[in-house]
Amino acid sequence: MSWLTPDLIDILLSILKAVVILLVVVTCGAFMSFGERRLLGLFQNRYGPNRVGWGGSLQLVADMIKMFFKEDWVPRFTDRVIFTLAPVIAFTSLLLAFAIVPVSPSWVVADLNIGILFFLMMAAWRFTRCCSPAGRVTTNTRCWARCAPPRRP
Repeated sequence: MSWLTPDLIDILLSILKAVVILLVVVTCGAFMSFGERRLLGLFQNRYGPNRVGWGGSLQLVADMIKMFFKEDWVPRFTDRVIFTLAPVIAFTSLLLAFAIVPVSPSWVVADLNIGILFFLMMAAWRFTRCCSPAGRVTTNTRCWARCAPPRRP
C-alpha cells in the first residue's frame, strides 16, 4: 500500500483524536444539560425531566427531536451568513482550546511547543476585540495608565 504513507497516518490519527475530543465535549455538554434539567424539574416539581422514561432519560431524547425539527429563523434585517456562522465560530474557538490539552503523553491533537501561550492567546482574543465590553475596559485602562501623570511622593 504505497498510498498509506506515515504522513497520511499522522493526519488520520490527528483527525480521529479531534473527533474523539469533539464527541467527549458534546457528550459532557449533553449530560450537564440533562443534570440541570433534572435538578430544575425537581425544584419546580415538573413531570418531564424526572418522570418520563427510566429516570427521565426520555426527556433528553424528546428535547433532541424537538431541536432537530426546529425552524431556522433569521431576523429580518440581519446578514444571514454572519448570523449563521457566529455560533460555529464561537464553538470552533472553544474546541481549539481543547486541542492543545494533553490527555496522555501520546494522546494530544496538536503537539504545540507553545501550547500554554496558544491557550492564553485564545483566552485573550476576547479582550482585544473592539466590540466586546471587556475589550473596551482593557483599552480604556491602558489609555488611562499612559495618560495619568506619575505620582509624586
